[in-house]
Amino acid sequence: MKRAALLLFCLLLPCAAYAGTEGPALAFTEVSCSKGTGADAAADAQRYGFSPAALSSLSDLSSMAPPQGGFVWVKLVFPVSRNQANRQLSFTARTILMAHECFLNGSRIGGSGAFPPHYFNDWASSHCFSIPSGLLREGDNVILLKIFGEGELGVTDPAVVSFDDGRSFMLKQDWATIYSSMIIASLLLVMALYHLVMFAANAKMRENLFYGMMALQFAVYFLNFFMTRIPGIEELHIGNLAMQKFFLINQTLIAFFLPAFVHEFIYCRRWRLAERILFGVCTAIPVGIILSAGGPYGEFKKQILLIYPFFLVMLLYSFGALAIGLFRGNRNAQVFFAAFVPMLATFILDLVMHLVLKRNGMIYFAGFGIFIFLVAVMVALALRFMRVYKESDRLLSELMKSDAANERKNAELRRLLGGIGEAVKELDRFSGALSKAADDLQSSMTNQGSNLEQTAAAVEEIRASIEMIAAGADDQSTDIDRSRNAVEDYISALSDIAAAAQRTSEFSEVNAQCTAESVGHLRSIADGMREISESSGAIREMTSMINDLSERTNL
Repeated sequence: MKRAALLLFCLLLPCAAYAGTEGPALAFTEVSCSKGTGADAAADAQRYGFSPAALSSLSDLSSMAPPQGGFVWVKLVFPVSRNQANRQLSFTARTILMAHECFLNGSRIGGSGAFPPHYFNDWASSHCFSIPSGLLREGDNVILLKIFGEGELGVTDPAVVSFDDGRSFMLKQDWATIYSSMIIASLLLVMALYHLVMFAANAKMRENLFYGMMALQFAVYFLNFFMTRIPGIEELHIGNLAMQKFFLINQTLIAFFLPAFVHEFIYCRRWRLAERILFGVCTAIPVGIILSAGGPYGEFKKQILLIYPFFLVMLLYSFGALAIGLFRGNRNAQVFFAAFVPMLATFILDLVMHLVLKRNGMIYFAGFGIFIFLVAVMVALALRFMRVYKESDRLLSELMKSDAANERKNAELRRLLGGIGEAVKELDRFSGALSKAADDLQSSMTNQGSNLEQTAAAVEEIRASIEMIAAGADDQSTDIDRSRNAVEDYISALSDIAAAAQRTSEFSEVNAQCTAESVGHLRSIADGMREISESSGAIREMTSMINDLSERTNL
C-alpha cells in the first residue's frame, strides 16, 4: 500500500508541475461571446452583438449553440503597449471544443479540426497559436474564436503569453496529455497482447484473458487523448456523436471486463449461471442503448444516462467480490485492493478538482491511476506466476528424482519380468512335455490295456503249455528212469560179458575194446538222462512260480 501511494505521488508530482502556464499573461480587458453563422470573421463580428461573459464561463458554451450543433463566437480583447507590439507573442488555450479557427485583428492565425460539411472535431489537444509581431498594434487587439460543436463547446484557460512561454506551455501540455497517453496506451497494448498470448498458450489461466481484454480496452480508451494526432484521422471526418458512441461502448466493455477479471483473479472459479446472465445483460443492454441513441446532442445525453445503472451494478459486483475476498483473508483480494486504491484516489482527485473546485484547466489524473492499477495487477499476476513456476519447478525436480527412482525400479522390474518370461517359457516347455507325456501315458495305458489282455491270453496259453510240458516232463522222467535202469542193467550185463570175454583169448581184446567204448557211450547217455531229470525238476519249479505269478496278477 505504501509503495503504491509513493509511486502515485511520484507520477502526479511532475504532472501537477505541468498544469500551470509559465510567465505572466496579458490581461483581457473584454470577454464576450455570441452566436454566429460561420461565414466571415469580420462580418460576423460586425453583424452580431457580443454579450459580456466571465472568463471562467467560457469553458461551457453549449447552451449558446443549437441542439443539433452550430457556431459560437468568442471575443477576447487585450491591450498591447508600444514595446510589446514589436514582440512575438502566442495565444494559448488548454482546450477549445470542438473545431475552431482563431483570428487576430481579422487575420487568421490558426485553427484545428474541420467545419461542416466535412466536420472533424479536435477535442483532446491543447493549442498554441503564434502571433506575428506585424499583426499586433499598440492599444487594444481583438482575438476572435470561431467554434463549431455538437453539444459540447467551450474554451479553457485562454491566455496571451510570450512566444517562449507559449512553446513551453505546449510542450508541457503535450507531455501531460498527448505523449503520456501515447506511452501509456502503447504499454497497455503490449501488456494486453502479452497476457492474451499467455492465455492462448494455456486456456486454463482465464485471468490472463480478462486482464488482457481489460488492458486492451483501457488502451483504446487512452486513444481518446491523442486520436486527433494520428495521421489520416482528419480525412475520416468523424463526428462528435459517433466518437462519443465509440468510446461509450469502449467504457461498457471496460465495465464488463473489470468485474470479470475481479471474479477470476479473486475466486479462480468458473462463473455460475446467474453471474453469466448478469454480466451478459449488463453488457448487451448498454451497447444496444448506445447504438440506438440519436437525435440532438441534448437528447443523446439523456438517452445515454440509461446505461449508467448497469455500470453501477457491475461496479457493485466488483466491490462486493472484493469485500468478500478481503473478509475471508484472500491474498489475491488484498493485492487487488492495494492496486485499486491509487486508481480510486486519482478518480476522487479529478472529481474534486473539476467538479468541486471548478479547476477545469487541470489535467485528469485518472489516466495515471488506471495505469498504476494495471501495472500493479500485472506485477501481482507475474509474482503469482513466478510462485506457480517455482512450485512447478520444485514439483518437476521431485518428479525427475521420482522418475530416476522409478527408472531403477522399472529396470529391476524389467529384469524380474525377463526372468518371469523365461520361467513362463520354461513352464510352457514343461507344460508341452507334460502334455506330451500325458498323451503318451494315455496312449501307453491304452496300449498297455490291450497288451495286458494279450498278455493274459498268452499267459493262459503258456500255463496250458507248461502244464503239458510238466506232464510230458513227468512222463519223460519216468521213461528216462526206466531207460536208465535198463542201461544200468545193460551195463551190468556188458560188464559180465566183458568179464566173460576176458576169458577168451582172441575175442577178448576186440570185444573188450568195443565193450569199453560202449560203456563210455552208455555212461554219457546216463549222465544226459540225469541232467534231463534235473531239468524236469527245474521245469516243475518254474511252472509253480508262473502259476503263483498268474494268481497274484489275476491273469
